[in-house]
Amino acid sequence: MTSLNERECFDLFTLLDYRMSNGSIIISSQLEISEWHKQLGGNILADGVLDRLSSSAYKIILSGDSLRKE
Repeated sequence: MTSLNERECFDLFTLLDYRMSNGSIIISSQLEISEWHKQLGGNILADGVLDRLSSSAYKIILSGDSLRKE
């Protein structure tokens, strides 16, 4: 997985800013939450994206073996 460039991060920020006042957002990731800032570019836009995602988030963290291994 590659990091988002500045334009992609800005687009995500804009989308999240709009959705925060108009509806729900569901995001799933294989990355640990602690790695998201770096993947989002590690800049002030990444701070804004994470702020919008975490301000009213419900986090469901799954653990255990993957069912795809079976």
